[in-house]
Amino acid sequence: MINAAIIVNPISGKGRGEKLLHSLRKYVNPPSVNLEIIKTDFPLHATIIAKDLSNKYDRIIIAGGDGTLNEFINGFDLKSNALLGLLPIGSGNDFALSLNKGKYELNLFLEQFFEKDPKILEVDIGSIELYKVNGNIIKKRFINSLGIGFDAKVAYLNQSNKILSGSLSYITAIIRAFLKFNLIDFKININGKYL
Repeated sequence: MINAAIIVNPISGKGRGEKLLHSLRKYVNPPSVNLEIIKTDFPLHATIIAKDLSNKYDRIIIAGGDGTLNEFINGFDLKSNALLGLLPIGSGNDFALSLNKGKYELNLFLEQFFEKDPKILEVDIGSIELYKVNGNIIKKRFINSLGIGFDAKVAYLNQSNKILSGSLSYITAIIRAFLKFNLIDFKININGKYL
């Protein structure tokens, strides 16, 4: 028996997550799969869910965009043996697109993910520690890319007060970032060397 969970962000992709929830409720999983569907309810909820689920399931699917994926990996136990899958239903889906994984057909995706020996692709997860002037340390993981400065401001603005989706959302965030961006002073230390 395969114990599996699907974590769905219902507000991903301007409501694509909510539509996916309806489709998943109609899905008849194979007898060999014990499937639980879990919905995120607030920002960073996927991180909390990941901490709870990492070692309870054999297979976990993250259904959302790059933000949901990032939240999830920041709570996931990297020592877990669970296989992770991604249903890219966000606005940009940069991580999925970088793997040439764009559109999907739900039933085919689930059928392949729940096979006895599914196709596995290993990916790297990076980590960063930010030392703030006040002495606080912020530890974060990243899977798609790491941005500091202007591109980080664009990503932040794109996620806050989101009205549009897709490319228009990012273009609007770029314009807002140009208008609001201030230079920042920082040092980078990689393996004991400052850059």
